[in-house]
Amino acid sequence: MATIRSYSKSEEAYADAAFLCGMGLDATVFDERAFGGNLLGTSVSGIRIELPDEQITEANQLMAARVSEEKTPQAISPQPVVPVNLDRLFRWILIADLGLSALIVGGGDFLIVTPPDSVNEFLVSLSFSDALWRLAYLSYWPLTLFGMLSNILCLFYNRIGRSLFAFTIVWSLVIQLGPPPQILGPAVDFIGGLQGTLTCIALALMYWSPLSERFKA
Repeated sequence: MATIRSYSKSEEAYADAAFLCGMGLDATVFDERAFGGNLLGTSVSGIRIELPDEQITEANQLMAARVSEEKTPQAISPQPVVPVNLDRLFRWILIADLGLSALIVGGGDFLIVTPPDSVNEFLVSLSFSDALWRLAYLSYWPLTLFGMLSNILCLFYNRIGRSLFAFTIVWSLVIQLGPPPQILGPAVDFIGGLQGTLTCIALALMYWSPLSERFKA
């Protein structure tokens, strides 16, 4: 048997011995303080760990590796810091956007101004593309539903929701080329302009503000 290490505290010796035994070595703690303690003036500690001679090299390597791991600072993933006011503004924008979408869907018929038939026929003749017009018509409900779903997901900082939010904006811009010129009432015009402003602000906050880190967490 050979001594691998001496200790001044028994708890440290037992902790290291438990570690070595867990690695399959035959570590034994000797505490000679039970027999009267250390002699005054001697440098030999009364607490030590002993192992068979053939296990000393392996034990030293294991202990050295353990000490190295304990000294290595653990990497801590920084949590994104977002100003409270910015987070609150972002949520209010999404909620307002949802409310405006619901208002247009539920009360659109009462807000739309219907022009005379002759004016309407003239406006239809100015359509840029019949194919895009058909696409815009077919896209109305999917675009509305996806837009509202993406808003709800973004309230919880969902990464898929952010991508869907950006996709619906691009989608809505593309189909704007489809319908012919329209005469909108002041209420619809105001709601549409306000909603467009809010979605642009929300998109900017999602990608180019400290809030973007929340979508990566």
